[in-house]
Amino acid sequence: EMERRTIESEQDHQTVLRIIQLESALLASGQRSQAEKVVQTIETTRAARIEDRVLQRIQQNESKNLSGSKESLISRRRRLRIVVAIAATLLIAVTIRVVIRKASSNSPSAIAKFTAKSTTTQIFDGQTIRTSGSMDSAEIFYDDGTVVTLLGDTALTVSNYNGGGKQIVLSSGLIQADVSQQPAGLPVRISTPTATMEVLGTTLGVKVGSGETRLEVASGLVALTRKSDGQRVEVGQGKFAQATRSATEQLHATALPKLKDSWSLDFTSGLPAGWQTGTTVNTDGQSAVRATGIRAKDTPYAISTHNAWQEGQHALFAIQPDSVLHIQFRQERYARIRVMVAARVFPAERGRFGANYFYTRKAWNEHLRPGEWSTLSIPLSNVDWHTQRRKQRSTDPDLRNMAGYLIQVATEEDIDLTIKRMWVTNGKQ
Repeated sequence: EMERRTIESEQDHQTVLRIIQLESALLASGQRSQAEKVVQTIETTRAARIEDRVLQRIQQNESKNLSGSKESLISRRRRLRIVVAIAATLLIAVTIRVVIRKASSNSPSAIAKFTAKSTTTQIFDGQTIRTSGSMDSAEIFYDDGTVVTLLGDTALTVSNYNGGGKQIVLSSGLIQADVSQQPAGLPVRISTPTATMEVLGTTLGVKVGSGETRLEVASGLVALTRKSDGQRVEVGQGKFAQATRSATEQLHATALPKLKDSWSLDFTSGLPAGWQTGTTVNTDGQSAVRATGIRAKDTPYAISTHNAWQEGQHALFAIQPDSVLHIQFRQERYARIRVMVAARVFPAERGRFGANYFYTRKAWNEHLRPGEWSTLSIPLSNVDWHTQRRKQRSTDPDLRNMAGYLIQVATEEDIDLTIKRMWVTNGKQ
């Protein structure tokens, strides 16, 4: 809100929009490091530019108003610097960045609400939103009950068309939407670099990757049109379709796959694409992964798998009532280990959402010998607590149709935590 109020001129507004478009284009083309440099440059210089511009305006006003004393100008400068410093700190500290364009006196009313990090703000026509961090999520809420969830590194712009139709331009990343029944002739329009979609009322997921759009439909019917040649396909319940920039491939809808109940991962071939945290090491002649530092208050050292959902897979494995996660690991000294399994509902269901399951038992590794390999086995139904839409819950989790797509093993201290293998079975195998 502070940033929005400081962007006062139309020229400033257009400059910000051009920067947003540049960042989105870099993200869409896979140049994430360059996009991050753009954001860092903006954050480093924004406060200085704002202060200089506003102080200059104050000086101009003071010079015209002879009754304004020197002390008044100094006082205003001090107050401004405090406000700018606070605003700059907030803008740099927030992981989920929301860029809000200027709302002039004749701006229309907000078209939706945006919730992230337990904070809710209004969304206006043409606003661009970007979330960052593979485990971050945020939601857009419309008055008619439609909810759009942004997951991980995602950039989109929301707007209205024809006086009431909802439009989303998804530049990069991953969204899941529960779309309420829409008025006749006003479907929800979702546009990506390679495809457009029209939705009247359904539950769906859309992912934009490198030159590709993937649509998953859990219920209802969604029309997908490939931009390269205008080819159109209707994707129904339980199916998905992929559209690339190529016009040579036949566009068709395919049944969503049935996920395997079991899963296994060692590191003989290195780290999978998109691996989050941890570095490979050679131990006892075998490859393993060692925990590295992350930006987290309570558990700053972690090993985090790739986000299978973001990496183009549907999930790592399907969670069953008797699913057990096994972790072969060793440590050089004791510190409490926290295991988190991030899960989604697959296939998606209207009104049901994913959850993060947490396991923090002290007895798991309290009496282990330093440097000795041990196996930790966790029944996934025996959760210590779980979060759903950032709300912590202690009741038994609903595991129906849940699928794990990311696993994180973290500690509060650097104990040289090293993992050789992770796998999931049914029962205690």
